[in-house]
Amino acid sequence: MADYILVIGYGDAGRDAVNAVLEAQPDARLTVLDTDFLAVAEAVANGAVGVVGDGRDRCALDDAAVDAADRVFITVPDDLASFLIMRAVRTMNPDAVIVVVIREPENHGLFDSYDVTSVHIRRFDEQQ
Repeated sequence: MADYILVIGYGDAGRDAVNAVLEAQPDARLTVLDTDFLAVAEAVANGAVGVVGDGRDRCALDDAAVDAADRVFITVPDDLASFLIMRAVRTMNPDAVIVVVIREPENHGLFDSYDVTSVHIRRFDEQQ
């Protein structure tokens, strides 16, 4: 059975994650959760299932089937929101591999005491 991957946030980093997943695993079941309807529509056009909602909201996470996700990529543009989303995801799916993209290196420590598989720092000069 193909992996189920949830990407929360479909900005530059979210698009990069979706494209990387589709390139490496074309058969992956992929869902994108974002607050922006147009971003979700773009993700659907790119081959993902789309859910409009806030990753901090447990109802939106339920709609995106976070409990069934094998991997969760959190790519929202705010590090505090990423932290809150990560805590909600971990509560709802203790076994998921979680990858978080943060903006500020000093916030890396926020994620150290939680079972986050990987934290990536996206520098401002990497953003378009």
